[in-house]
Amino acid sequence: MRPAARTISRAAVLAALVLSAACAADLEEGAPLDDLPAGATATVTAALDQPQYHPGDPMQLTVTETFTVSRTASISDSGGHAWSKQSDNGKTLVFTATAGTRTGSFTVTATVKPSSGTAKSGSASYTIAQVTAAARWPGHQPGRIYLGMSTPREEWSGKLAELAPQVPGVRRSYFDWGESSAEANQIAADHAAHRLPWISFKPPDTGGTVPQRWDAVASGAYDADIRARARRYAALPAPVIVTFHHEPSNDAAEADGVKWARAWIHIHDVMDDETGLANVTFAPIVGDWLFNPSNKSQDPANWITSGVISREPFLGIDIYQNGKGDGFESRLGAILTWLADHGDADAMVGVGETGSTDLFFDQDPSDPTAVEWWRDSWAWAMAHSDRIGVVSYFNSTRNSKPDHVWELAESAAKLDAFKQSLAAPVTCRLP
Repeated sequence: MRPAARTISRAAVLAALVLSAACAADLEEGAPLDDLPAGATATVTAALDQPQYHPGDPMQLTVTETFTVSRTASISDSGGHAWSKQSDNGKTLVFTATAGTRTGSFTVTATVKPSSGTAKSGSASYTIAQVTAAARWPGHQPGRIYLGMSTPREEWSGKLAELAPQVPGVRRSYFDWGESSAEANQIAADHAAHRLPWISFKPPDTGGTVPQRWDAVASGAYDADIRARARRYAALPAPVIVTFHHEPSNDAAEADGVKWARAWIHIHDVMDDETGLANVTFAPIVGDWLFNPSNKSQDPANWITSGVISREPFLGIDIYQNGKGDGFESRLGAILTWLADHGDADAMVGVGETGSTDLFFDQDPSDPTAVEWWRDSWAWAMAHSDRIGVVSYFNSTRNSKPDHVWELAESAAKLDAFKQSLAAPVTCRLP
């Protein structure tokens, strides 16, 4: 599937041109003040860096004034945005904000109050336009990201409370092949909380090796189970992301990658035949180590075959902070390049698991801290919301070690940084 380009109506384009001219002009000119030279006029100019924004876009307001005395400045915004002052050289003040999800036309007003004389104001108008790109998979909200977490079921309530007042937009959960009741209960709970469920299950335990189990699935021996699964998902009131055997390259030899791929393709095609994949985003997940240049023993093409690429709505990646300090930008960017080189030029990715830790900084202060690594990675995600639609943090000590801890509560700063990310305008939840 290919994303539709953002579209703007002809009327909106004309309005933007008018607003652009208005933003560059002095919108209110003051009268002479007693403390200015005879005939002098105090002015306040408010100019935005652009007349139209989309949700999540950075916004910049430049305020210029000509008072000759000390002054204070305040900002009011009919769109409800909170503007933060970034600089002030005595005549020009720069403020920034992040465009929210409320669409429409709004006005931002800068009021400058001198120590003597009359306060003056300048205003600029702007619009926030809805992104009109088409959804690429069930539940996808173009330009938005589902941000949430995975954690063992027995830890969920406590981890959820730690995030308050923020709430996760996605929950990643793991089940065995036959745990249909537990899976259904989990999905129902997530939907009731307006969370997008991301379910992962492995092949049935037939007593053989993992590749033999993949072969059994691909042979059609479990098609009745697969069709029943598809019908359960189709009957849901909201979408679900589904993954078959995440990180398969950790559980079998390189030569067996094609067996996993055949099993994944078979499940996809059987569910598609049964229900048209109604409500289902069937996405594979592999570890980003599979694509690491230092990994000389594996080739992603042995696992992510052309048949998988042609069917996947997005490629799920498990990516954790490493000793090199590389984050989403370099590692996910390289994977998107690899997908483009293998026939999917506008591929999307999703993060099934991620985590940061202060271990690497403690060992080498030139490495990023856990907070720095997360914030840099999340900044890349927000700037590329057209290529990444979901991110789940692995918030548990389950895979941690004494000297490196993935859970958010490793430090108050890391937990707070994640909570700030949950509050970003680009994040979303199910309606």
